[in-house]
Amino acid sequence: MTHSWFLRSTFNRLMALVGAGLVMGGTYYYYINQPEYIVSDRMWEVKARFLKHYAVTRKIATSVHELPPLPQLENHNKDPWGFPFQLEEDQLNRRYCVVSMGNDGAPGGEGTDRDLRGCFLLHESDGSPANPFGGWDRKKKN
Repeated sequence: MTHSWFLRSTFNRLMALVGAGLVMGGTYYYYINQPEYIVSDRMWEVKARFLKHYAVTRKIATSVHELPPLPQLENHNKDPWGFPFQLEEDQLNRRYCVVSMGNDGAPGGEGTDRDLRGCFLLHESDGSPANPFGGWDRKKKN
């Protein structure tokens, strides 16, 4: 009987430590790295809106303000630091990029000031329209 009580109390302590570690780790990533997670989510939304705009109009948007709102999305035009997303065309690789200039709002930088860029193609390799929630194109910008 004493042995099972010891195992149960040890298990409870271990679970409390694991739970505390998860809470602390989650808190760290939520509060410390939050802008990068938010910018990533918003860039996906801008990409989906860009592809929807292209599918409907067959025109390339040059500004996030041209993009239509999509239902059930927040439809942000700005990154978490309050700067508008930039839309760039990479003509060499025939792809389009959603760009956040980072915390400082200027090109370049390091840490939270670095630019965040997500590039995508308008069409899949078979010619079908690109999946708005598919992956980003990984080619380096030349």
